[in-house]
Amino acid sequence: MSSTLPARPARPARPARPARGAARVLLAWVAAGVLLASGSAGQRAPTPAGPGARTKRVLIITGEDYPGHHWRETTPVLKAAIAADPRLQVEVLHELDTLGRRDLRAYAAVVLHFKNYDPEVPGRAAFDSLRSFVEGGGGMVLVHFACGAFEEYRGEFEELVGRVWMGAEPPPGRAQHDPYGPFRVHPTDVDHPVTRGLAAFETTDELYTCLEGDASIGVLAEAVSKRDGEPYPMAFALQPGEGRVFHCTLGHDSAALRNERVGELYRRATAWAAGLDPDRANADGSWTFVSMPDFLNVDTDYPQSGWEPALTYILEAVRAEAPEFVAVAGDLVMGRWWSEELIAEHAPRRYGAWTERMKAHGLRYYTALGDHEIGDNPWPPERAALVPHFKAAFRDHLGMPRNGPPGMEGTAFWWRHANALFVAVDVFEPTDGGPQGRINAQVTGAQLAWLRDVLARNADARHKIVMGHTPILGPLRQWSSSGLMLDGGRDSPLWRTMVEHGVDLYLCGEVHAINCHRRDGVQQIAHGGLLGYNTRTNYLVCRVLEDRLELELKEIDALPSGEKLWQVGANRPLEHVTISPEARARGFVTVGRLVIDKRGESKAFTDAAGWFLPQHEPRQREAYRPFGANAPPRVTTKPPSQQREDSGKESPHEDRIPH
Repeated sequence: MSSTLPARPARPARPARPARGAARVLLAWVAAGVLLASGSAGQRAPTPAGPGARTKRVLIITGEDYPGHHWRETTPVLKAAIAADPRLQVEVLHELDTLGRRDLRAYAAVVLHFKNYDPEVPGRAAFDSLRSFVEGGGGMVLVHFACGAFEEYRGEFEELVGRVWMGAEPPPGRAQHDPYGPFRVHPTDVDHPVTRGLAAFETTDELYTCLEGDASIGVLAEAVSKRDGEPYPMAFALQPGEGRVFHCTLGHDSAALRNERVGELYRRATAWAAGLDPDRANADGSWTFVSMPDFLNVDTDYPQSGWEPALTYILEAVRAEAPEFVAVAGDLVMGRWWSEELIAEHAPRRYGAWTERMKAHGLRYYTALGDHEIGDNPWPPERAALVPHFKAAFRDHLGMPRNGPPGMEGTAFWWRHANALFVAVDVFEPTDGGPQGRINAQVTGAQLAWLRDVLARNADARHKIVMGHTPILGPLRQWSSSGLMLDGGRDSPLWRTMVEHGVDLYLCGEVHAINCHRRDGVQQIAHGGLLGYNTRTNYLVCRVLEDRLELELKEIDALPSGEKLWQVGANRPLEHVTISPEARARGFVTVGRLVIDKRGESKAFTDAAGWFLPQHEPRQREAYRPFGANAPPRVTTKPPSQQREDSGKESPHEDRIPH
């Protein structure tokens, strides 16, 4: 939308506005990253897809708009974004004058992508049909300048969609929108099904400041205007009658709609409006996430010379798993920035490169705090004094949900995705002194109370996963690692709390080698690689169903070589990382499988193979050195007969251990 709009046809007298009830406005501006309470207006429990969920029909209504909005170009992009959910069958209506004759009862949701200027088109019959459809239980999604539709029925339209365009002649001191350009969108309610787990994101678009109205709405995301420094709603939801309405001002042009996060927002919103769970896009209700701790544990640029082809191969392999998100249990950077000046210099550059790389490969992520995000262990007094600055940089640049305990917002947090609860704990708490100095690996006090409260309030979650950087159970094999572990181990308050609340998985990193320990009904998986030092790296794929978690560990050779790559400090990887043609031809090799099965009366751990077999738990600490000096053993999930058949196909150093 431009600040200068074409003249509109004369508007007929507006019908009398229906009397309002005592509903109060929920549009109270909140600081970026602070959550609105769950249960705000417009929230409605989605209908889970479940096995064999039927296709829902969606109708995009378009065909006219402000001349600066090229609906013929944006509609196909919008359709493709919504149709990425295979449960949604998307149709397009281009002829607005036929809308009044369309039977909307055949659809689960409609998407308004138009601004009409003729008060007779679509007309009264079309508006009444839309209103009856929504109030009777249908869903509606509004895109960008759809807020300006139906000006001839302005009062009634506002009741239906929550906020409307203020008109071509704004009041003194008001503007239609910021100039087209980049800005950051901050979710304000990550408990709502549409924005559940959504992190803040950058987009290039028009930041609308032109909405008005006082209907009761629940703000889901907002952005701060560069004109006046005030936050404005970018997305909100409401519930007129029995219906579900999602209203979003993003999407000025096809480039804006191609932003992955914007497309995801409209896809999830349309699924929710259609009565589906946005998190379950597969027909059987399953979905997938990937765990990849200690990625990268090195300060890099993007692209990184000598590394990027290997990183591209790894991240494209992860992307091929079709994960909803990647969980990274800390150590994204080297982070030895031991002064406030170095933190200010390197945090934007190194975190910026890390996030840009993930964005370039279309990967959504949640990141826990690792020891390298706070300067690397140990923490003598002078380094411990920098930890608050390190944590602030992590919080500001990674944009994780800020729903943690006081003082740990953005470093400890939780989110729900479909039928699963995820909690990221900040295991680095201050102490008076210990083996690691003034920071100890623990979860105690206020953070422990917060964790217990989160687990109790989300007791209905079918699956519970906790992510923290340091392993809890041992002994461990470690590869180019200090082997930092949580204080107290199996007797720690964190472990006891997870057992008490039925946590299924504890995902961690730190040791750069695969370790699988199962105790007290909780499976700990410590894994991840250290590129540039070690010769292998890995990730975990978790397929989530209603009654089970299917786990698969995958590994590939990634060989470091050359001189040292510059880092702040003396700890430096090699300047090249290569995945050989032979390794690329094999791809990531499955080295472990496990099913956490809840189909019976109690939780069972079944179908274990490879690293998940108990004989592969180390009986004592095992330490391996970097740069190919030595390496942990290899494990395969193949039976011995298949190993013999494949022996001639493997590289010479494939020392495999049968399961």
